[in-house]
Amino acid sequence: MVLHAVATTVPRLLAARSASEPDREALVVDGIGALTFGSWQRRAADLAERLMQRRVAPGDRVGLRFGAAEWLDYAVAYVAVQRLGAVAVPVSADAAPAELAHVLADCDAAGLVHAGGTPDWPGGWTQAAGDGAGSRCGEDLSTPHHEEPR
Repeated sequence: MVLHAVATTVPRLLAARSASEPDREALVVDGIGALTFGSWQRRAADLAERLMQRRVAPGDRVGLRFGAAEWLDYAVAYVAVQRLGAVAVPVSADAAPAELAHVLADCDAAGLVHAGGTPDWPGGWTQAAGDGAGSRCGEDLSTPHHEEPR
């Protein structure tokens, strides 16, 4: 009987796979490209660092707006948001500005991560998901850390 199971999260699973098989392809989008486990992990950590600089905290909601051609960037952003313990809120890249504003306001989003360009959302910060310099973001905040009872 297991009393205290360790929560398995997407960021933790990716970190483990990245450590064991960094050069193996993790995601392939036909006609677009591919990500290895190592590059996915590194890019997610880089983006998580930039989101930490925007003060994204556990429980915050962060909109993710990507089209089908940007699916790999979406996967990176999804893991980056979860890595911080925040909640990813997918929004269609085809959503009209009013619909985008409504969805993000309705869920009280802290900000919006997107593929690039200038999204039509005046409600908070926006962040392009492109590659960053290097990451110092080593801690995974995707699950709360509880002290064991004594």
